[in-house]
Amino acid sequence: MGNHSKCTISITPPDIKDVFRINSKPSNNTLIVEFTFIIMKERFLSGLRQFNKKHNDGGLLSTHHLKTDGPKLQIFVSENLSKKNHFYLAREFKKTHKYKYRWTSFRRIYLLQDDGSPLI
Repeated sequence: MGNHSKCTISITPPDIKDVFRINSKPSNNTLIVEFTFIIMKERFLSGLRQFNKKHNDGGLLSTHHLKTDGPKLQIFVSENLSKKNHFYLAREFKKTHKYKYRWTSFRRIYLLQDDGSPLI
């Protein structure tokens, strides 16, 4: 992410262990990036959250910010987690109990019922 965002993360080739594409849906070209170290992944996700908070006026991360050719498309970033893990169960809990937020950080799953509620 460039200086445009003022949330810069410097990623070098040694930080990346592997990159591959999976095509789960015809309209979805998912790219998996595996970082060499978890701390780098967490720094990247944290920087992305900061970027999106600063650009919540519709300027969320897109192909425009990466200066790619073609139409401006929003880029969705998430951790690659299987449906059988706890994150999936937390999503179901969030839906069932009407929680507003669910996210991960440093391999922990967090839930927040609303803006003023205690963190779970």
